[in-house]
Amino acid sequence: MGNAKKIIEQDHSFSEKEKKLETTVLFDGDCELIRAAAIRIEDMAPEDLLRYVPKSPLPPQCTPYNMRGWRRDCGAVVRGDTVVTPAS
Repeated sequence: MGNAKKIIEQDHSFSEKEKKLETTVLFDGDCELIRAAAIRIEDMAPEDLLRYVPKSPLPPQCTPYNMRGWRRDCGAVVRGDTVVTPAS
């Protein structure tokens, strides 16, 4: 990425605005790179993935919005059978 950015910055055919745009979203259209990043999660073993486990019973203040943010007072973050962040 550093080399690509240098090439774009040294190219006089780009305006300053175009240089900024090109170096900011350099890999936006790189479907292979985006695909590789997405597949990487799929390649992980299930026991390596982080999960959020809501408390049971769920406290009344725990809305779907709270749980989307993985709030500790609504549940715990686990990896496999290991608790990474315990519920408070």
